Amino acid sequence: MRIKYLFLAFMLLVLAGSITAIAANESVVDNYKFTVPDNFTIANSTEHVVTLLNGKDHKLVLSNLDDAKSPDQFKANLKSNGYKISDNESNFTAGIFDVRQNEISKDKFKGYVYICDDNTDDDGDDELFITFTCTSDNEDFAADNTTVVNLLKSIKEVDD
Repeated sequence: MRIKYLFLAFMLLVLAGSITAIAANESVVDNYKFTVPDNFTIANSTEHVVTLLNGKDHKLVLSNLDDAKSPDQFKANLKSNGYKISDNESNFTAGIFDVRQNEISKDKFKGYVYICDDNTDDDGDDELFITFTCTSDNEDFAADNTTVVNLLKSIKEVDD
């Protein structure tokens, strides 16, 4: 009888551990669920903002501010915080988003800002803002951009 309870306790422990491992690979920002990229961890998470870190020098911030900001207001806020934003804009589609991408820089950091317009949204007001920054001496910058594009492709809408 005792072995039966020990076995049951062990199985519950294994089940709880597997659920935790699965949950650690996904996160939600507002009504979007996404897979956390390899080597990134969730540093901070609220309903509208998720911050991911990879070491000390790679940072991804996803935010969905529910009509609180337009893309122009979001970029103006970055500029007021000392970021320089390139006028060169790349446009592409990734997953459910039409994306506008600009390079950004501040002090010893460089990166991208991504304005992601949900192309499945009927009322046209759902936008996800992503900033990606790393140190200016990062030599694998193109691969980092691929990480963000893969993250965008993993994003799915979730029901409220």
